[in-house]
Amino acid sequence: MTGEQGVDLVQRLQPRAAIPVHYDDYRLFTSPLAEFTDELTRRGLADRLRVAARGETVDLTDLVVPDRVRADESEQRRRPDGRANR
Repeated sequence: MTGEQGVDLVQRLQPRAAIPVHYDDYRLFTSPLAEFTDELTRRGLADRLRVAARGETVDLTDLVVPDRVRADESEQRRRPDGRANR
């Protein structure tokens, strides 16, 4: 996977945070972490990036959605017939 492919995936999934892991563990990954971070910045997605050095943890508490907001989002995903989308 290249950095560009990684950012394509971020754009497709739209996560609140993108935390690259295993970027230097396997031969499958064909580009350095900097390619991914640079491409995120170029596409205006740098605010989603959370980088952790090996062994570090990442605090995601700022991404927690209050229950009221979560319920509102759930209502928005309902189909016209009133049943919830899956």
